[in-house]
Amino acid sequence: MATNFDSPNVTNISMMNQSLVARSLPEVSTSRLSQEEALRHMQAVLQADEFPLHAKEVRKAWSSYLQLVVEPAGWLAVLVPSQDTANMLGVDMGRRGAMVVEVRDIICETLEAEIELLKTPDNWGGGDTIVEVPVDELYPVKHQEFDCLNMTATVVALDLIRFFYKHIWMPWDDDSDSPDWPAQHLVNRVNLHYALTSGKGDHTTAHRLDQLAHMAEVNRTALQDMEDTVGLGDEDSLGDPPELSYQVVGKLYQLHQEQDSIRREAELLENPLLRLAVTANKVAARKEGRRNKVPGVLVVWGGGTVGELGELMRSLGEEFGVEVGIQTFPDLQHALDVAVMGDSVLVCSEGEHKVR
Repeated sequence: MATNFDSPNVTNISMMNQSLVARSLPEVSTSRLSQEEALRHMQAVLQADEFPLHAKEVRKAWSSYLQLVVEPAGWLAVLVPSQDTANMLGVDMGRRGAMVVEVRDIICETLEAEIELLKTPDNWGGGDTIVEVPVDELYPVKHQEFDCLNMTATVVALDLIRFFYKHIWMPWDDDSDSPDWPAQHLVNRVNLHYALTSGKGDHTTAHRLDQLAHMAEVNRTALQDMEDTVGLGDEDSLGDPPELSYQVVGKLYQLHQEQDSIRREAELLENPLLRLAVTANKVAARKEGRRNKVPGVLVVWGGGTVGELGELMRSLGEEFGVEVGIQTFPDLQHALDVAVMGDSVLVCSEGEHKVR
């Protein structure tokens, strides 16, 4: 469930509240933080003492923050279960499985809460009414039973944790050895996330990083499933390691290689200087690959039928003459990268054409 940190997420929270009201569930509270405010809050959590924070210590920093600001018990929330929580409770995931709960305790070390189920979905099959769930699945209700509760800080804290672990912390960060994770990643990732949601800034890079995060999650799930299947995931086993077939070893190796490849590409995309260097090398390679340096016509054409190509060539011949040199390119940026003084660049394909 999206956090109310930007205009697209404002709409999502509003839609969620409408969905909850339709099911006679209470409205929830959420913070309204701008990009600058969200970054400033996260820097206060992760860079409070200005000392480097190792990647392995990031979760501990959030635990300390949770312990410092969140109301420890006695407040009501709507639980919007993830797939794992939904499986544990035997309900649908997301809004369809949403239920009203009372928070009995905050387990800061694991970023979890002990809750009591108060109002469950109609299809709930029963079971324990006191369970532990991740805190980022809890949305405090807008109107609490006790006015003495200071819920503003609690709402902001839960939104920050939800935002951080959904959009900023990536699957490969769990294995990171970065000696100062916030300094290396925080600002760049926040900027890229808002570029993705707003469609402004380096949207292409942000979109690719989002794709990589999804690929990494799929890869990690496949790797864990395979290791569990062959007995490599049992850390409590004291016996000899299981014998593996060549096929299994090959598949495990392939998944690990894909995981490493995703991480390397993501690290390159995150760093603005590295992105600039890669782009410069790509442009240089394209310029070097242009065999005919004589000025001519560079045609941006995404393909089509033989008849369409013939008509295009005929119209170009009429406009520029039959002796002019023509080169075709699949996208506008490629044509611009190889262009020399005197070239004419013609866009002959419909649709949106993006350039840097």
